[in-house]
Amino acid sequence: MTQAGGFSEQVAQLMKKSMPSFFPSLQQTAESFGTITRTLQHKWKEENTTYNNLSIQIRKEMTMGYLRKWEYSVGEIAYVLHFSESSVFQSAFKKWSGFTPGQYRAELMKEHASSKREVENKR
Repeated sequence: MTQAGGFSEQVAQLMKKSMPSFFPSLQQTAESFGTITRTLQHKWKEENTTYNNLSIQIRKEMTMGYLRKWEYSVGEIAYVLHFSESSVFQSAFKKWSGFTPGQYRAELMKEHASSKREVENKR
């Protein structure tokens, strides 16, 4: 990892790499970097972010990727991303995107069907 990516990017990579086995807590993240939580918080303050912001960002990114994979149910995605319950995951996703996971997938299906029609019409 390059310094250009910043410390937050290093932590984001740790979070992504840790899943689906576990989602590292603030304490576990500090231990992974051989430091204490206060030092992490100071570094994040310099980068204008927090542990909470990073964890939300990573979960959002991973959620979007999983929702594009039709073989995963919403419950499975919630489990893999370490949400306590499927309903908590659905509420978080709606807060992030304005859609429920089912609505988001329905929109993806519409876009896919529309793109497919455009390709067929060009033939």
